[in-house]
Parts: sequence; C-alpha cells; structure tokens
Amino acid sequence: MTKQIIRHTDGRVLYECVAETFREAVERAVGEEVSLEGANLRYANLRGAYLTAGGEMTTQTVPLITLRMLRGACSEQKRTFKAEWPGGAEATLENVLRAVELGLDLPWGTRWFTAEARAEYERRVASIQAEYERQEAPIRAEYDRQVAPIRAEYERREAPIWAERQRQEAILWLAAFLASQEGQE
Repeated sequence: MTKQIIRHTDGRVLYECVAETFREAVERAVGEEVSLEGANLRYANLRGAYLTAGGEMTTQTVPLITLRMLRGACSEQKRTFKAEWPGGAEATLENVLRAVELGLDLPWGTRWFTAEARAEYERRVASIQAEYERQEAPIRAEYDRQVAPIRAEYERREAPIWAERQRQEAILWLAAFLASQEGQE
C-alpha cells in the first residue's frame, strides 16, 4: 500500500489516501462522493473501476461505441475508427483521448448525448475554450509580433512575381476566350 494522491490539473490535491493503486484511490473518492471535477486522470487506467457514488459500489458495464454508430460520419473518420477499434471502442477516458490523438471529431459524437448532457457539455467546453483563448492570446500576439517583419519581407518580394503570374494567366485566359469565340459570330 502506498499513498495515492489525486490532483487537479492545476496541481492542487483533490483527494489522498493509502491504497494499492491509483484506480483504488479514485474508486474510494467516488464512493465518498468527493468531487473529482478537473482531476488529472489523463493516464489513469480506470477500466473495471467501481465508480458509483454513495452507498454500495456496483460494477457497471462500459458502453461500446461501434462503427454502426458512426453512420453519417465522413468516410475518413470511419476508416480511422475502424482501423483502431475494428470491434468497437469501450467508452473510456483512455479511448476518448486516443480518439483525440487520431483526429476523430469528438463534437460530431455529441449527437449521441441527451439534450441535457449536450447542453452541459457545451457549457463546460465553452468555459474550457475561453480559458484556452485567454492563455493563448499573449502567445499568439508574441508570435505575430515576431513574424510581422518576416511576413512583410515575404509580401514585398512575392508581390511582383504574383503580379507577373496573374498577367500571364490573363493573357492565356484572353487567348482561350478569343479562340472559343471564333466562328460564333
């Protein structure tokens, strides 16, 4: 048995206990109805964990996301899903994070949510997006500041060759148009 600590993504401690595994610590926290909102569970293996809050803990079947559920998705998304999970994917954090790595479109899957779950998801994602934009803004501003002189030099040097390309295309367009008009009078 070792001390297990469940931390928020910002580093603060949400729950700690002595347990054999991190999964056991998560099970205890859920059983004690400790809020794990914002918990850093990115690499946690929670497969088979007992995650029923309050009272007696029971095992729950993990829902399966199947290729059939992707009816209406684009063929590239279906191919990617099928290559990774030919028999379907259990709805686990590990698999959802893998879907993100593979570039699967999570918002497309919100069609499987109830109206209430979708509204809550969208509300919380909006909050996450706002925080991302707040943190990203100064990084973007610094990037733009550093790139501005390079962009200006590129545009200065590229403008005459673009103009020449456009002039040559105009000549070709006119020649093709006139050739198309011959004999139509």
